[in-house]
Amino acid sequence: ARRSGKLYKHVRFPAFAMERDIDPKTGTDLIGRKVGEPLWPEHVSVEQLEMARKEFGPFFQAGYQQAPAEEEDSLFQPTGWPTYEDMGHAWGLRGGAGITLIPKGHVSVMIAVDWAYSEKKKADRTVFLVCGLLPDGGLLILNCIAKRFAVEQGPMELARLCMSARPALVAMEGHSAMILECRRQPAIPEPRQLMPRSKAKIVRAVSAIEMGNAKRLWLPEHPLPWTDDLKEEVGAFTG
Repeated sequence: ARRSGKLYKHVRFPAFAMERDIDPKTGTDLIGRKVGEPLWPEHVSVEQLEMARKEFGPFFQAGYQQAPAEEEDSLFQPTGWPTYEDMGHAWGLRGGAGITLIPKGHVSVMIAVDWAYSEKKKADRTVFLVCGLLPDGGLLILNCIAKRFAVEQGPMELARLCMSARPALVAMEGHSAMILECRRQPAIPEPRQLMPRSKAKIVRAVSAIEMGNAKRLWLPEHPLPWTDDLKEEVGAFTG
């Protein structure tokens, strides 16, 4: 293409469909898959793919998912974060001494929102990050939704998420007009506006970077449809 001047399109077919390849208009990728659906289950089953993911770790991400993350140059290294399991009545935190159970009633659910204002494929995505605040100040990452919404659609999508996650707190960056729109949605708790101390991304990320390095950010033990996208995004962050 560089020599001929002809246009081309770079396409990817990861083992599990990822959010980055989803067309916002259809909700599917180029071959009709939704997020998390396997590429060829008749030939390679989901069970086989999960075994490969567990065995190969970051190599699965780079090869099977076609999304290598250069963690050695990144400020976040999510493949080294500890993991948790949903035990029904409690969250099970995996560590060197086994599993520590934290009753769900002792964990406060909250949602952090970073708005984007374009549906174009190369634009930033709106991010809804659902976390569980542990008694010691650590965070369970319970869900991450990164999509491109029309401006008027964002608050409605957040309201749907709040109905299932039932957060005690919703915090967001954004314009006052967007906060007013969120206040019109009964399912969204009174939103708190975040006031960044700096426009520099690296300064705003310092606290999260420190928590990750201290192993105080927890990911699901068993990967979910959104975990690959999350690892790719944070693993690629260099400030």
